[in-house]
Amino acid sequence: MRDGLTASDNKHFTIALAERDPSAFKQGLINALGNPSRFGSSEFSVFGALTKRAWDMQCSSGERNLDAIVLNTSTWVGHNGETLELGIQDMPVSLAERVIFLDEEFKGDRNLLYRFSHELSHSLVALASRHPSGGDLRGLYEHARKLRVSDSSCGLSALGSLGFYQHKGPDIQAAEDITEMVNLYLLNPKYLDAYLRFVSNPFLAGQCQEIGVCPRNIEQATAISSVVSRAVNSVLNISAS
Repeated sequence: MRDGLTASDNKHFTIALAERDPSAFKQGLINALGNPSRFGSSEFSVFGALTKRAWDMQCSSGERNLDAIVLNTSTWVGHNGETLELGIQDMPVSLAERVIFLDEEFKGDRNLLYRFSHELSHSLVALASRHPSGGDLRGLYEHARKLRVSDSSCGLSALGSLGFYQHKGPDIQAAEDITEMVNLYLLNPKYLDAYLRFVSNPFLAGQCQEIGVCPRNIEQATAISSVVSRAVNSVLNISAS
């Protein structure tokens, strides 16, 4: 993996800003989504444009607003429930290297944007699962759950394989797996495709297993991409190109 990062690694979203002006912190976070001038990279020109669209949709429907974002300055961990809690401490580097694909793309502020997008993705998965076209996504969840029942240490994402989630059981692990697939797509559809090429490359199967990801074949990877893209595009009313 290469390191193509630039000065955009500098942190703007600091604990000091969160404590001094939480509204500016949260609005700045939303404004940064999909901003190529600050958070672009050499491989993916824009990160978070669909995350921004998902946020705007939930705001328009009255489900979310800036007040629903709770900034927690004592942890890096987030949670999506009645509020969207975002831990703004730095994520441990060793953990980021394990659970974030192409983690070198997500230093500083971009790591926080990644985690915000993941938490928001929980809401989108719930919406997509209830959508008339959500059957395929529910089917993908059942597939992910079967993988976790078979082996809790191996699934569709490295995140779901963390010990924290293994203790919670296959239902929660599969939910995290599906949420992370949707998150990768929201951040950039090409990012999800790159991840799926990684997990379906037979020469990288050992590397996948080391981080708790079950290797997939090309047909399975293509199916995952198709299900996730249809689910997200249906909820966000994006026409197929």
